[in-house]
Amino acid sequence: MSSPINDVNTQFEQAVNFFKNGKYQNAKATFEQCLRRNPDAVIRLRINQWLCQCNTELSWNSQASQGTKDHLEAMFTSAVTYRSLGNHEHALGLIQKIIKDSSNLDISLAIKTHQLMRTLYEEMGLWREAVETVQKIYDLIEKQKVGVVFC
Repeated sequence: MSSPINDVNTQFEQAVNFFKNGKYQNAKATFEQCLRRNPDAVIRLRINQWLCQCNTELSWNSQASQGTKDHLEAMFTSAVTYRSLGNHEHALGLIQKIIKDSSNLDISLAIKTHQLMRTLYEEMGLWREAVETVQKIYDLIEKQKVGVVFC
């Protein structure tokens, strides 16, 4: 008979595989089962991070929200979560999608998005790209200043 810890670990791995294969609803259900079965606080925190990511993926993948500000905010939250999970490449891909769809991107989200991009580049050791992104952040801040009306 296998121990409950091994069962939870196997179930956790299964949930992660569901997530990686885009089966977010299955991943969410499996993570929720893991959460109910696991008393370890550290592992519960990790499971909750994954659950948050499942919910984010499910919400921003819905067709109704595509291209809206809420959709872009959800993508940003997803990118932050992927970064915290150590998946910098996926986080960077999401950030690049947000910037590509910048027609709905307000200036504050544009600045936050570029700041996260800079951080990702730095953490990945891509220094030239990080420096170029700093210039883009500066340009966005200057653009924001121009839009301010002083009384």
